[in-house]
Amino acid sequence: MTRRKIDILSSLILISLAIYVIKEAMSMPAQYGALGPGFFPKLLGGSLAAFAIAILAFALFDKKSGAEPVPAPRGGMLLIMLATAVFLGMLPYLGFLITMPCYLTVSGLLIAGDIRNFYKQIIISSIISTVALYLLFSLLLNVPLP
Repeated sequence: MTRRKIDILSSLILISLAIYVIKEAMSMPAQYGALGPGFFPKLLGGSLAAFAIAILAFALFDKKSGAEPVPAPRGGMLLIMLATAVFLGMLPYLGFLITMPCYLTVSGLLIAGDIRNFYKQIIISSIISTVALYLLFSLLLNVPLP
């Protein structure tokens, strides 16, 4: 499949996802004088739609580029997709504080390539990122995490 076809297909999928996210966010209760729980999903859905429309426009109007075939994903990419599926499946059972650092560590090690040089930094940054996200969402934004 060519880059142009992949861009068109993926942008249409992302636009559909953005519409779904915005539709679901609209059903969240509004709060007077506050941003409310639907603000960030609407913001993210709108941003996703805008970027997907930009990708679609570039794919449709730039006829010269994107004609070359795209190689199939390498093993690392497929392993990260598998790790993401496992993370999403285990999240309700183990909770955010256990699954998130494990997921970030596995993903970081798969991306790093040479594990011996970066494993300490990956583990430390995974823990720091998890704590920062937990503090941001649970304490600052009052969004419950699983």
